[in-house]
Amino acid sequence: MKHLKTSMYLLLTAVIFTSCEKEMDNLPASPEMNVQAPKEILPQNPMSLFDMMKSGVNMDAYFRSLQKTQSKMAKQTSSQRAFNTNVEFYDSAEEFDNNTLPTEDFEDAQGYTYSGFTDYALNYPQYPEWVEYDNYYNNFYSNSFPKLLNENNLYGIFNDGDFSSGISFELIKNEYDFENTWWRDYSFNDAQLEDMMDNYGFNIQSYDYQYVNYPEWNQSLSKTLFSNYDFTDLVIKFSDNNVNSVSLNFVYGGYITFHIYDTSGNLLATDNTYNYNGYWGVTSKVSIGKIVIINDYNNENVDNVSFGFNADFDGDGVLNANDAHPNSDLREYLNIAGNSTSIKNKMVKNGSTMMDQLNDLIAQTNSQYNGQNYTYLHKRFTTELAQITYNWRMARLITATQRSQISSIAWSATIPYYNYET
Repeated sequence: MKHLKTSMYLLLTAVIFTSCEKEMDNLPASPEMNVQAPKEILPQNPMSLFDMMKSGVNMDAYFRSLQKTQSKMAKQTSSQRAFNTNVEFYDSAEEFDNNTLPTEDFEDAQGYTYSGFTDYALNYPQYPEWVEYDNYYNNFYSNSFPKLLNENNLYGIFNDGDFSSGISFELIKNEYDFENTWWRDYSFNDAQLEDMMDNYGFNIQSYDYQYVNYPEWNQSLSKTLFSNYDFTDLVIKFSDNNVNSVSLNFVYGGYITFHIYDTSGNLLATDNTYNYNGYWGVTSKVSIGKIVIINDYNNENVDNVSFGFNADFDGDGVLNANDAHPNSDLREYLNIAGNSTSIKNKMVKNGSTMMDQLNDLIAQTNSQYNGQNYTYLHKRFTTELAQITYNWRMARLITATQRSQISSIAWSATIPYYNYET
């Protein structure tokens, strides 16, 4: 029955060739010891189905971890990006558009590398695509180290001068996850769990898998900072008082919550967002003191953390201090409440684009909608937009024909619309 149960698990997961739990360090018998995780804990770096079989992963333990992950997912609310006029969020490097900031990429980390080759020739009559594949792998791991990493706390993982100044990474306990962590399945008590976080909280790892017969399965990860435990949150702190731009990468997508604080510890904004591509960025008119990252699906991880001062967020040539819209809407064409046009979105003045002015008017109109005053607000919206387009016409930003097109689209657009989440 035990073999049958394991086979059923493998059948259910046969199309999944990457894991979502990281390689963890077992609690050492003494502070001097730092040993690798027991086999019942699934390694972090993606493993093929056959690698899992070969490494002796305990599938019962793995599926218990998946059940706990699903339990977390059940309590997760829908994606919600808090509106804050002082803060702007970005979902891609192209949107963020700043490659000049200092970046900590963890590539100077010291550790050890496993390299090898595996050759499988297994026969599944019902799934011929699983018959065989060759796998070259090259995996890097650092020793686990305490929960605080900065230029003054390097633990031999980095040499002096190899870590960025002005930034630190720290793990804090997530109370809910601490009480519900699957580590309790192994009978660790509170004191042991906290000791594990305090002394063995982080590790750095990378991997490179090359599949000869199935190159579409190739996957790699540069050196990335990981939390070893699922009951932690990650805090990124900045010692300088002029950090207004931060971006980073992470390995796993999904719902991730970011809390952004100023240098006095006041909460500036919260971003609870679903992310697919592993990129996140933020700019703020107020200096950023720290960012707290909560990943309810996976252990926290970050890479390529860029941070610093950007004098011109949107790159329009107007400094933030003098820019009426420091994060301008720079899309190529005007878009009115989802209605695309062929009219170019041009700069108006003081760092504002035509879309900036249009967005401001729509937001102002929507904010006054109570579900009963649509006709009044819609008429006022079109009247005020007519004044704005008149100014554009006088500045020769649009033609008379284009002004008429904007007016026609505005009349048919659903503005205002009711935001049920406010």
